[in-house]
Amino acid sequence: MTLINSFKPSTQRGWLIGFFALLLLMVIWQTRQWATEVAYDDLSQDNMNELFRFSSSLSAVLQKYEPVPHHLSINPELSHFLGDISNPEKTDTINRYLATINQINRSSDIYILDSLGNTVASSNWDTSTSFIGKNFSFRPYFSQAMLGQNARYYALGTTSNERGYYFSSPISDDDDILGVVVLKISLADIEDRWASPWENSDIELIVTDPDGVIFISTRAEWRLKSLFNIPPSQMAPLKASKRYGVHIPVALNTQKIGKAPSVKGNKATLLTINSDADNAGNDEGSTTRFLSQHIDMPVAGWRVHALSKTDSIKKRVRSALLVVISTYLVLVLMILFVVERIRNERKLQQAKDMLEIRVKERTADLEQSNFRLRDEIDERHKTEDALKQAQEELIQAAKMAVLGQISAGINHELNQPLTAIRSYTQNAQQFLQRGNIETASSNLDEIIQLTDHMASIIGQLKVFSRKRGDTHTPIDALASLNAAIKIMAPQIKQQHVAVSTQSAEPHYLVLGDLIRLEQVFINLISNAIQAMAHSDPKQITIAFTKTGDSVVITIEDSGPGIDEETVNHIFEPFFTTKDISQGLGLGLSISHRIIEAMHGTISVTNSRSGGALFSITLPAHAGQSDGELEADNQAQVDSQASTDKQHHSIKTQEHPIG
Repeated sequence: MTLINSFKPSTQRGWLIGFFALLLLMVIWQTRQWATEVAYDDLSQDNMNELFRFSSSLSAVLQKYEPVPHHLSINPELSHFLGDISNPEKTDTINRYLATINQINRSSDIYILDSLGNTVASSNWDTSTSFIGKNFSFRPYFSQAMLGQNARYYALGTTSNERGYYFSSPISDDDDILGVVVLKISLADIEDRWASPWENSDIELIVTDPDGVIFISTRAEWRLKSLFNIPPSQMAPLKASKRYGVHIPVALNTQKIGKAPSVKGNKATLLTINSDADNAGNDEGSTTRFLSQHIDMPVAGWRVHALSKTDSIKKRVRSALLVVISTYLVLVLMILFVVERIRNERKLQQAKDMLEIRVKERTADLEQSNFRLRDEIDERHKTEDALKQAQEELIQAAKMAVLGQISAGINHELNQPLTAIRSYTQNAQQFLQRGNIETASSNLDEIIQLTDHMASIIGQLKVFSRKRGDTHTPIDALASLNAAIKIMAPQIKQQHVAVSTQSAEPHYLVLGDLIRLEQVFINLISNAIQAMAHSDPKQITIAFTKTGDSVVITIEDSGPGIDEETVNHIFEPFFTTKDISQGLGLGLSISHRIIEAMHGTISVTNSRSGGALFSITLPAHAGQSDGELEADNQAQVDSQASTDKQHHSIKTQEHPIG
C-alpha cells in the first residue's frame, strides 16, 4: 500500500516520470546502435578469420606447384626432345614421363609447347581431351615464357572447358628458347578442399580476378560471373585472351548499400545479391543481404572475398534490447521506491536538524576559528615539505650535471683517439727499430692529426652538458665516415673486421658539424666491433642513400643483434650491457644528442640477417660545388682536408682495413 500511495498525481512526480520515459527512449536508441555495431564487428571478425584461412590455403597450393615447371624445364631430356620432336619413341617416352610427374604432383595436366605454341607432348596424350596438336600461342603464359620468364595464368580451358591455373617455364638450350613446359591445376579441386562439414554455412567465399570475374566460389551459380558490370573497354581484352573461352561473364544483381556500422572501425561493406536473378538482370527473386570483406593476393593478382549473411544481426539486437529494457525498468522501479522512502525519512530528519542547528549556531564562531587554525597549520607543513623537496632536487640536478659533463667529455669521447694513438706509437717504434724512417714518420703524422682531432673534441665538450644553437654548415657525410674509419683502422685490423661502404654518389652533403658527425661514426663502429667479438664472419656494412630532402645512413653489423628490452633503453645515459671496462653507457646517448642537434634522427633495429642496424637521417644540402665543400670542411677541421678530396665510385667498395 505504501508503494501504491507514493504514486499520487503531483507535478514533481509527473516531471520525474517524464524524465524516465525520455531517458528510456535514449537508452533504447543507444542500445540499438551499440548492439548493431558490436554484432557487425563480431560478424566482421568471423569474416576475416575465414578470409585468412582460405587465402593461406590458396597461397600454399600455388606455392606447392610453382617450382615444378622450372624443375622440369632444366631436364636435358626435354630440350633433346624438342630438338627431335619427329622421333616417335622420344615422344612416347616424354608423354609417359609427363603423365608420371602429373600423377605424383596430383596436378590436372602437364604439357610441352614448341616455339610456335603447338602442343608436342602432354600427360593426357591417351585421353579424349588430349592437348596434342593444340596451339596455345594466344595464351599469355606462352608469350611470357618465350621471353625467358616464368609465368602464371588462370583461365577456362579451351579443350577441357574446366577452370584452371597455369604455371609455365621456358625450355632453353644455352641462349635459345626451344619451347615451354606448362603445368595446370584444377580450381575445382581447391573448392573441394574449402568445403568441410564444420564450415559456417552463412559465409560464402569467392575469388575474383582484376576484372571482377568470379572464377572460384563456394556457390556454384556464381562462378564465371562478375560482382558488378564489366565495362566494354575491359571486356575486349578478356575475349582476345580467351581467358574464359566463349563464355561471356554476366554480372550478378549486386547493389552496394554502404559501409557497415562498427565500433572498432572495421572496413566492411554491406551489399545485396538477388540469388534468383536471371542473366538479363531482372530484379525478381529473393534478395539476400551480405557483409562483404576482402583481402588481396598481389602475387596471383586475385582478390578473396568473404560474404556473410546478416540475418542474425536483427536477432542479436532484439535480444540486447530486451535485456536492457528489462534491466532499466527494474532500476527505475527501485529508484522510485527509494525516492519515496527518502522523502518520508527527510520529514523525520528535519525535526532533528532544527535542534542541531540551534546548537551549531551557538558554537559556530568557535568551530570556524578552529578550522582556520588547522588550515594554516596544514598549509605551513605543505610549504615546508615542498621547500625541502625542491632543495633536494636542485642538489641532485647539480650533481648529475657535473657528472654528465666530466664523464661524457673525458671517459668516452677521448677513448677511441687514445687507442689509435697508442697503436700508431707502437707501430712507429717497430718501424724505427727496423730502420724504416719513412713509415715511422707517416705514423707520427697520423698521431699529430689525432692529437689535433682530440683538441677539437675537447672544444666540443660543452654540447654534452647543455643544448646550443650552433650554426650548421654543409659538410660531406661520406668524408666524415672515411675520417672515422681511418681513426678506427688499428682496431678494425686487429679484430679482423671487414668494413664496406655503399654509395651511389661521390658526395653526400648534409647540414651539420664534421667533427661531431665523425664522433657519431666512431661510436657506432666501435660498438659494432665490440658486439661482433664472438661472431664469424665480422662484417660492417655502411650504406648511403638520398631520399627527398634527407640523407639516410645505415650501419649494419653481423653480430647477434639487440633484444627488445635493450632497444627501448639503448639511447639512455649510463645504460650499457657491456662490462665497465668497455664503457660507461654514454656513447649512444651522446650520439643521439649530436644527431638531434643537427636536426636529424637516429634509430636502431635488427636486420634480416640478425645483426644490429642503426639508421641516421640528416637534412640534405644541395647547390654547393666540390671546391666550396672542401673549403668548408677545411675550416671545421684541418685534419680532414685529405679525406674531403676522396671520391667514391658508384659501385660498392671494400675498405682494405679488414
